[in-house]
Amino acid sequence: MVQESKRGVGAAAVFVARNRFAVLEKSTNHVLVKNLKNEILKKSLLPIATDAIFYAGTGNLLCRAEDRVVIFDLQQRVVLGDLQTSFVRYAVWSQDMESVALLSKHSIVIADKKLLHRCTLHETIRVKSGAWDDNGVFIYTTLTHIKYCLPNGDSGIIKTLDVPVYVTKIYGNTIFCLDRDGKNRHDCLPTAEGFPQVALYFVKDERTRFNLALESGNIEKALESAKKIDEKDYWYRLGLEALRQGNAGIVEYAYQKTKNFERLSFHYLITGNLEKLSKMMKIAEVKNDVMGQFHDALYLGDVRERVKILENAGHLPLAYITAAVHGLDDIAERLAADLGDNVPSVPAGKKASLLIPRVQGETEDYEEAADADWGEALDIGEVDNLQNGDISLMLEDEVVHEENDEEGGWDLEDLDLPADAETPKTAAVGRSAIFVAPTPGMPVSQIWVQKSSLAAEHAAAGNFDTAMRLLSRQLGIRNFTPLKSQFIDLHLGSHSYLRAFTSAPLISVAVERGWNESASPNVRGPPALVFSFSQLEEKLKAGYKATTAGKFSEALRQFLSILHTIPLIVVETRREVDEVKELIIIVKEYVLGLQMELKRRELKDNPIRQQELAAYFTHCNLQLPHLRLALLNAMTVCFKAQNLSTAANFARRLLETNPSNENQARTARQVLQAAEKNMKDATQLNYDFRNPFVVCGATYVPIYRGQKDITCPYCSTHFVPSQQGQLCTVCELAGVGADASGLLCSPSQIR
Repeated sequence: MVQESKRGVGAAAVFVARNRFAVLEKSTNHVLVKNLKNEILKKSLLPIATDAIFYAGTGNLLCRAEDRVVIFDLQQRVVLGDLQTSFVRYAVWSQDMESVALLSKHSIVIADKKLLHRCTLHETIRVKSGAWDDNGVFIYTTLTHIKYCLPNGDSGIIKTLDVPVYVTKIYGNTIFCLDRDGKNRHDCLPTAEGFPQVALYFVKDERTRFNLALESGNIEKALESAKKIDEKDYWYRLGLEALRQGNAGIVEYAYQKTKNFERLSFHYLITGNLEKLSKMMKIAEVKNDVMGQFHDALYLGDVRERVKILENAGHLPLAYITAAVHGLDDIAERLAADLGDNVPSVPAGKKASLLIPRVQGETEDYEEAADADWGEALDIGEVDNLQNGDISLMLEDEVVHEENDEEGGWDLEDLDLPADAETPKTAAVGRSAIFVAPTPGMPVSQIWVQKSSLAAEHAAAGNFDTAMRLLSRQLGIRNFTPLKSQFIDLHLGSHSYLRAFTSAPLISVAVERGWNESASPNVRGPPALVFSFSQLEEKLKAGYKATTAGKFSEALRQFLSILHTIPLIVVETRREVDEVKELIIIVKEYVLGLQMELKRRELKDNPIRQQELAAYFTHCNLQLPHLRLALLNAMTVCFKAQNLSTAANFARRLLETNPSNENQARTARQVLQAAEKNMKDATQLNYDFRNPFVVCGATYVPIYRGQKDITCPYCSTHFVPSQQGQLCTVCELAGVGADASGLLCSPSQIR
């Protein structure tokens, strides 16, 4: 039976309950609540001048004015929410009635059920329609696109439209809409165009959230879900995605959760985390995983551990070969005795050698070194004369008169501590002065020492003896003379002095770093330090600049200053620790190279040794502009000495660097041209560029691959075996071949 329709007058009407609807009486600004018989049940005055009404939940109306909307409770006749907005054309509520989208001509305002503003989205073309999906994402259409908008303001395109459509409902991944002909259409929302990153914010099921996060590449959200799911398969998938994205931290965490020790060890290898790699080796030993333990030892370059593993596993021949090849003669002899007549043969000259990789630092404004003056110049006319048959070339005199200051040992009397400070006791041992700070009178200094294993903080506290013991154990340092001023600066820089009365002594006050007003007065921070990594970077730039200008003594002073400061530097992060270690390698290469160049310039009467030192300089890891100058220098020296084959090698290497200075390139090409006619050396040099080598830091002779050598535990400079126990001539601090645990310059290395 068809019910009779009812008619009435009103500007707008909307249901407010199952059998109640409201009618806007615009002329009087009243709303009439009627039943299905069109009988007026209630009449209420609206709180604003309303020109349209929308549904806002049972018993509530959304009233629109020209510049605002309000939610009006018809029962209590009070305003529940108020929001200023542009002229609203449509109001679309989410299924749970927790959110509303207010659609204007060119904007969308998202608010909650109390009209608290969440976000506003502006469009350049008209907004046609919109609807909420099951996950709380607002989907809307413009003339050419289906788009999405999140309550947090994120938005994007889901699909491009051929013809405009008007969304009526979204169910699952299906969107229902009307076209301009009024025909009902439906289509699937394409997740490939960006929908997963939208849905994952609203999906409750963690497994679904995890899949959506991986699909959208949101590794942080995937990690959150994986922690809650905590199943091996999900951790494995997370690790793969994190590896694809290059997120090393999450890769490590995923491997740890799955106990994938093999992948974890390799991860620590490629990320350079040797400390954790060492722990992996210990874990493998506890688990009796011999293969894993051997791999970890191989990754670490721990030859002794590899020999030990092979020996314990019963592979004595392999253990012997490993020990013999790597120069562990004492172990090799012991294993040879155990093997008897079954000792395997080791080819001669096969001893392993570790070559330091080339490390490039900052070039900045030193890339171009066209104006550099290194004291060696090869006149183009000389090359032409040689090509014409005139080979009577003379070595030019080089004007280099620079002195190297020699500092003697220093005693306790030279410390220049404040007058009120107690005089530390001292016990001199050879060249290394051992000085002991007084028993600290300040509790803060005691706390600094008790809480720290960093030498810089011990020196700042005035405990010079423990600071020196730490440096000796960590870096093998035995000569503390160059560290004199640093120790004093650290101690004085971490204290301030207050005068209470004229007749009273000064009061020493400890200065902490990282202090702020919110810090607890009962918690002591670490000491303030006067040295920072940024200072070293500035010195490095100054050293580069002096090297480019040919001021080698000044450059050497800058680089040595860096080496003498690094043992007393403190940084915060592991990344900064790696940068400090890299800086040591960069600087020691320059120190060694500059020392050889200054030595070369002293040898006026020894052209052969001059050529050798110039050649060795080109094998130091230098910045590219400096390498070009070193190659040009060596090429010039050898060419003048009629060692044409060697000069041609330097010319080829110089051209391979693609020099931007045309004069350098032209000179190198002419040297090559001249050498082709007589590719011979007039004199024999102790230099074979075909055989990789490192240079001894004391004797300045090449140590070719396969020859035995020892290193400085601090700066890693190589030395011939006869230098065992001598003071390193490069860093001037550590004993060559001394045992040391390694650089410790950050609290992050201790945690």
